[in-house]
Amino acid sequence: MNLVNNSSRYSANQGNLIFEGIKKNPLHHMEPELSKAIAYFNTVEMHDPQFLDTQLSKIDILTWRDQLDEALKLAELLIEFKGYDTDIILKRVLINIQSGELDFALRDIKGLQSIDPYNSLYFRLKAMCLFQQGQISEGWKYATTSFNFENLNVRYQNLQRWNGESLDDKVIVLTMLDIRGGGDEIMFASIIPEIIRRTRICFVETEKRALSLFEQSFKNAIVFCRGEEPWKNKNIKVDFHCWSRELAPYIFPSATDFPKSNKYLELTDKNFSFWDQKLQKINDGKFTIGLCWRSYHSVGPNMPMCTKLNDWEPVFKMPNVTFINLLGIDDQNEVLETEKKFGIRIHSIDGSNFSKNFDDIAGIAKACDAVITVPSTTSIIAKGVGANVLHLQAEYTALCMDILPWFPDQKLYTRKWNETWEFTINQISKDIRKIVLKNDKSL
Repeated sequence: MNLVNNSSRYSANQGNLIFEGIKKNPLHHMEPELSKAIAYFNTVEMHDPQFLDTQLSKIDILTWRDQLDEALKLAELLIEFKGYDTDIILKRVLINIQSGELDFALRDIKGLQSIDPYNSLYFRLKAMCLFQQGQISEGWKYATTSFNFENLNVRYQNLQRWNGESLDDKVIVLTMLDIRGGGDEIMFASIIPEIIRRTRICFVETEKRALSLFEQSFKNAIVFCRGEEPWKNKNIKVDFHCWSRELAPYIFPSATDFPKSNKYLELTDKNFSFWDQKLQKINDGKFTIGLCWRSYHSVGPNMPMCTKLNDWEPVFKMPNVTFINLLGIDDQNEVLETEKKFGIRIHSIDGSNFSKNFDDIAGIAKACDAVITVPSTTSIIAKGVGANVLHLQAEYTALCMDILPWFPDQKLYTRKWNETWEFTINQISKDIRKIVLKNDKSL
């Protein structure tokens, strides 16, 4: 038996074990493991068909790291070696979307759909391409198909599913598709003010994390937690059950129909004052910046959307600024290391619980003079409540539906796939200085 092949096989298996471990536990401090996995994969002979899965894992890692030239080259080599393979073609689609080569991605999606015409992932990726080309109406068609509303079970018994009827003067139950991190459902909640305006009664389903925020924001609706059925208690006949995502294309069919302002979430004066007073005790009159950098869970497809605190040096060098931690799920060691390195303090606010109470995020973000954030639930809540948000984002993405024009007032800073965050963060620091001067708070 060939000893080189044995060594390659052992190395490949080691690489796959590391890769699977990273996917199960994608903490930011495991990033060095990516390099270790790549090193193992590099020992594999490219011409050995036994190691196709290994090379696919390597493409994933390269794509996560925005090493898209290498990822694309490897995908092309595998296609040349193996022929047309749907798994490889799908990875090429993701690479091309991430690099902004949307026409190439759409071409490949068309080929994939000719083989598997009902695959919801292909519809979703097609929608993402069209959204980023500005074809909102066309994109909604495929996004709606990918959500597969017609085959979803109505969540509550004896409710009639909405099938495009007029909502005027109707009683509806509006429900979430899923909850997970909560960000997407908060974003799609921007339709609710218009739904309330059109309907006679609107029951709005949410979850415990968002309940208080939704009750403050949508006072003319009946907000309830998933699983409850308040219409029964009130003996109210419901006309239709609707999914919030299902109604978004109905309310915002084109770019011009999206809201003219970010603000659709509200806080009571009492709630806002509570957090504002806490920040005033900390900031001593200084300009206050909330930070959400999202290095936690930065290994994986979200990697191009994440930053590390070390990337934020130009911001941390600004004098007379108070920094507030809006991440909530950060690695405390990273915070401590950053504070020591730059001689700053990143304050966590006593009494806040971002993972359980979204109105805590809303209140603190609104009380800050500015919020710098990457795509996250925090960024969506901060924008929705009308905070002064400076938003960092990769220029193209196959993941986030916040590429749609939900938030016209946001200050958006994008980087290309082959650029670091250096330029965008430098630009943010310059712009914040202008904001500070405009508000007569000297640096």
